[in-house]
Amino acid sequence: MPSDTAAVALEDVAATLALIESIRVERERIRRDRFQGKAPRLAGPAGKTAAVTLARVFAADREGALVRAGGPAICIATYFAGLRAPALARIAAVAPAELHVDLVRAPRQLGAVLGALPARTRLSAGVIDGRNVWATDPDRALDLLDSATAAIGHERLTIAPSCSLVHVPYRAARETALDAELRGWLAFGEEKLGELILLERALAAEASERDELLADARRRVASRRTSAHTNDAVVRRRVAALRPEHRERAAPLADRARLHRERLGLPELPTTTIGEQEALGLDVLVHGEPERNDMVEYFGERLAGFALSEFGWVQSYGSRCVKPPILYGDVSRPASMTVRRWEHAQGLTDRPVKGMLTGPVTILQWSFVRDDQPRRETCAQIALAIRDEVADLEAAGAAIVQVDEAALREGLPLLRGEQDVYLRWAIDCFRLATALARPETQIHTHMCYSEFGEMIEHIARMDADVLSIEASRSGMELLEVFRDVDYPGEIGPGIYDIHSPRVPPVEELTRLLALAEERVGRGRLWVNPDCGLKTRGWSESRSALGNLVVAARERRAADVAA
Repeated sequence: MPSDTAAVALEDVAATLALIESIRVERERIRRDRFQGKAPRLAGPAGKTAAVTLARVFAADREGALVRAGGPAICIATYFAGLRAPALARIAAVAPAELHVDLVRAPRQLGAVLGALPARTRLSAGVIDGRNVWATDPDRALDLLDSATAAIGHERLTIAPSCSLVHVPYRAARETALDAELRGWLAFGEEKLGELILLERALAAEASERDELLADARRRVASRRTSAHTNDAVVRRRVAALRPEHRERAAPLADRARLHRERLGLPELPTTTIGEQEALGLDVLVHGEPERNDMVEYFGERLAGFALSEFGWVQSYGSRCVKPPILYGDVSRPASMTVRRWEHAQGLTDRPVKGMLTGPVTILQWSFVRDDQPRRETCAQIALAIRDEVADLEAAGAAIVQVDEAALREGLPLLRGEQDVYLRWAIDCFRLATALARPETQIHTHMCYSEFGEMIEHIARMDADVLSIEASRSGMELLEVFRDVDYPGEIGPGIYDIHSPRVPPVEELTRLLALAEERVGRGRLWVNPDCGLKTRGWSESRSALGNLVVAARERRAADVAA
């Protein structure tokens, strides 16, 4: 976005108009001549509704702040998906000064966009990927820009990233510890700005000059396609040999549940968490993961095909940042990643200790992923690596292995027509990672911050023995969907909100457990926090988990007394 542009989400009509008017009045003082309305919903499943809202904004502008002389120029920005006919028609009707479209995620929309673009509206062509770290293929970008220029001319075209660069790190040139060839394939925020300038110069150049300008960029793109760093024949043969039975457990869920009860001997309402002390009385333990910097970065450090940056921090939420691994090549597991520490922890207790792994979909979603092959193929490679780790944990004696898929829903495409395809291959990858476990081995998974109503059938198809979810802040209302579809597995709805420093009293936890029992039934219920305790201190964690154990025991005792 140009430096003279202000931005806001076009959601609330009155607030949007008020901001537009304030910018018009104060534009000389704040030095803003353009106003960008971020409207990604126009390109999503609610595109038609969002387009109606956009029209209402312009219709409600009775004072003409949007269009009168001296008013700010209005730029509407869409991204992460393509615009469809109803939204395009509404945009054309309001004729903004500029329309931004994401031609990385949806390059095929260009023809329709050019056909609908009003005569006085500029096109901002998002041809540089703002959500990933790879250097732009200049020829692919220029094919789109040449088409746009032929249709509307240079004077109505802006060259832009597909979205805000907040999603990528600052400068790849600082990553001197990375392999030099790999570093040459990268473009962080600063490098992407350089790519904008290069594309602008190339677009205006004659053919011979264009070739000279693009020679270095083309060389780097070609290097990545053929590099031994990106291609592993053994991994590719293994993926090609996969068959449907590789994604099927050896016994149905009901039979496995009986075997788990016999092997584990757990009480009703078994308690577990991610990391704490045996002295609290938890029924199923975890070693606490003190060696793990992050649930994805840890595995990226140990899997072939990944590289770790030194300065590649990006915002996760609020003031919290993460350093996603860079997934550049075919993925494999050179050695076991968690077995030694699991064996040590299990050797200190008679209670079962869970093996803890991050699932293939979450590793995919929370990495900077190679863009030279379909994501589903990359995810299958990760799944095979996690499958090998599950096998080693089981061989070492682990009775329970948890494979977390915190980011499963996060990967959903915006367009509903694409969501089912994604969920099918994503669930297939989870099953590939876990299906080799013997029937007597209990497979857990965990999902964060998810609404399950529209994808509950896919979640059931994961065929996990135990699913733990965030539920405390919903007052267990989230469990209604599991009752409505008769979900077959066991469920651990979180009763302790780990995002708050507040220690919930026993009475509150007992009440939530009672609500969960009403919806799920005691025989399938686990007792656990919403998520891991990474953001909490020792004192509050011990107190809260102690109350959680007491609440579970009180519910068991109350049933006996009744």
